[in-house]
Amino acid sequence: MQAQGTVKDAFSAVRDEFDKGLHSDELGACVALDVNGETVVDLWGGHRDPERTSPWTRDSIVNYIGDHGCHGELMRLGEPDASVHAV
Repeated sequence: MQAQGTVKDAFSAVRDEFDKGLHSDELGACVALDVNGETVVDLWGGHRDPERTSPWTRDSIVNYIGDHGCHGELMRLGEPDASVHAV
């Protein structure tokens, strides 16, 4: 299953990794990143249920985990001074 949503070109590696997760054992997921007030990643995909009958949508409700890994990834991608917020 392919990810849905948008990614700025400079963050295409995030889409690639997200797609890899959707093709593994991951049931479903979403990620949105703002850098300096601009949404640069807004992705979702997979399923919301173990039977894989209900697709993950842009408005699926989830528990928030944290954004420390996202900040590290953005630094690796060359945005060390970015103000990063996972939304």
